[in-house]
Amino acid sequence: MSELEDVKIQWHPAFVAAMMLELQDNREQLFFDDEHRLSSKPLEFDLLVIKKEPGVKLKSKLGEIFKDYNVMEYKSPHDELNIDNFHKALAYAHLFKSENDGKVNKYPSESITVSMVRHAFPREMFKELEAIGFLIEKKYPGIYYIGGNKFFDIQVIVSGELSREDSKWLRTLQDKLDMNDISQLITDMTQNNIPENRDSIQALLEVVASANEDTLLNWKEASGMGGALARLMEPELKDAETRGKNLGSFKESVSYIYRLYDMGFCYNDVVKLTGIDVNKCRFITNMYDIDHNNDYAFDEIDMTEYIKENEIDYDPVNESIVTGKNGSKLAGTVADGTFSGADLD
Repeated sequence: MSELEDVKIQWHPAFVAAMMLELQDNREQLFFDDEHRLSSKPLEFDLLVIKKEPGVKLKSKLGEIFKDYNVMEYKSPHDELNIDNFHKALAYAHLFKSENDGKVNKYPSESITVSMVRHAFPREMFKELEAIGFLIEKKYPGIYYIGGNKFFDIQVIVSGELSREDSKWLRTLQDKLDMNDISQLITDMTQNNIPENRDSIQALLEVVASANEDTLLNWKEASGMGGALARLMEPELKDAETRGKNLGSFKESVSYIYRLYDMGFCYNDVVKLTGIDVNKCRFITNMYDIDHNNDYAFDEIDMTEYIKENEIDYDPVNESIVTGKNGSKLAGTVADGTFSGADLD
């Protein structure tokens, strides 16, 4: 997967979801502040985990270092974790510590920790840290404590090295899962699919499915476990089925169908789950095929009349540029509340 493709996958919400699942044993004692904003300026870090009750011991080894306020920075699989990122994470912690609402030392430095998370081992960063006097201790597989700093306790989590005993979720935030990984992940999600976890599981599943689309599809076909995936998604799909049958705009239909294909569902699944008109569904499937170069297409469908009727600017030669009546792209975005599964340029 290229870095450009990596940017299109929303890794950070999935990281927050994975951390909520990792720390689910202490969910009631924690508050998760996603993308905590520092002061009134548009400066924010990925996750602030706050203990609701000081002194609570977390069951997860990932949170063993945690104190009252825990600053977390996450790097997606194709992002680098380097010495500058290290100091930026510390700067975030210092800025958070300085938030006092008029009360000096509202957040004592000894009540704050800093965690940096990346899939691969940050060899060069560790070398540079050791060269300037920091001490690196491998506390557990994939969990490194950084000593020598007088302000905050620091850990670096290398999610690719985490054991299954210590992490079921963070270690899946990658684009190189094999079929055994997918099978185990679906099993873990099914076993943990309780109401409190459902939103986190859905967020994680969407990103893992998008990042490992071919592997998920191959697993689904080889294992015959498509039903397990459908059951896992059942709460969302029941709601989506109602929405699918009542989709009022072509844009909504495109966004929804693209999303299902990105998650590994086949054409028959999509028709059954959505109740969308078959001809409309086939037309959108053809669009998806052009964008993703896969085998979903129905070449016998003449799309000319449909393009004309819906005033769609459709150019398969130029990477399937698709716009509606108002000239906007048909696939949705996270910002407007829909899922952007399309590769529309």
